[in-house]
Amino acid sequence: TLKDYAVDFDGKATILKENKLIQFEINGKTFKMLGGCRNIQGRSCEEHIVYEKETDEEMKDYSLVSTPRQKSIEEVSSFLNVDTKDVVKSMVYIDMFNNVPVLVMVRGDRNVNEIKVVNALGIAEHELRLATYDEIIGIGSVEGFVGPVGLNVKVLVDSEVAMMKNIVVGANQKDAHLINVNFGRDFTGEVLQIRATVEGDICPICGARVLDS
Repeated sequence: TLKDYAVDFDGKATILKENKLIQFEINGKTFKMLGGCRNIQGRSCEEHIVYEKETDEEMKDYSLVSTPRQKSIEEVSSFLNVDTKDVVKSMVYIDMFNNVPVLVMVRGDRNVNEIKVVNALGIAEHELRLATYDEIIGIGSVEGFVGPVGLNVKVLVDSEVAMMKNIVVGANQKDAHLINVNFGRDFTGEVLQIRATVEGDICPICGARVLDS
């Protein structure tokens, strides 16, 4: 017997029947998914989706490296000769309802899903915005070189980032990054799924895969 499950794809509710092909939109692009979570009713496939399992790589000591004028993920990864997946985006938002900064972290090749951020903060969409240059300076960081280590702000960490080892993040000073940074040892924060879903993501619970239309 087919069962119905409420599924939330990037903040848009729909109904998914087991083993039925459904379509949904992400950022204006249509995707498809076959299947649906049977094991945990009421939770979405997207909540379970992970790109990689936690690595058993040993933690290294983190260190400061000079990255002059290298601000974007692509620039930093090329300069340090690492994959974009190993560089983490640290984006500063302002929770306007509570008038506080929030640091949001996702893997370098991912994008932040702002709907998930406002849901996590319990605020309305219009109450969230990106921090200005001066606001970033005000929390003790530098635009283009923001990172979680040493910052005294609320931090939302995507679940992928929490599983990664020896990542690259901004050093909160001009023209510098930190390498071999690890969640739990060097910084902490609230762990949740705040990245945008993309083609190829797989739900490890039911095996459903997001497909390009």
